[in-house]
Amino acid sequence: WYNGGAYDKKRLVLLNADIAMKWDFEEYVDETGHIYCKVSDEAKHHDGKNPRKVPDCPRAYQTYNIVEEYAEDYDSFLDDLENCMMQMYTTGYREGFDGSYLNYYGDDPATY
Repeated sequence: WYNGGAYDKKRLVLLNADIAMKWDFEEYVDETGHIYCKVSDEAKHHDGKNPRKVPDCPRAYQTYNIVEEYAEDYDSFLDDLENCMMQMYTTGYREGFDGSYLNYYGDDPATY
């Protein structure tokens, strides 16, 4: 999944995991792992070929609206991401008296 030419330095490249947050292509994967549904009708997204006969990928109903919300409000995405990252970085640690994080299994300072 990419937008732009093969040698475009500013090309946006997405993994199947990125696309799966918005589109449910589980029923459209062949035995080699190629996906044969589309998320766009623009020929440039299909190597210049006519995409009209390619089936549309259905929405990923559990996450589609979340992706759309974050696409419209990047600050909200960054705020939520910051909270999530802090929670992941500090899991297994407790806050010490000086405001630093200490390992739950001793009094050694946390290393990040």
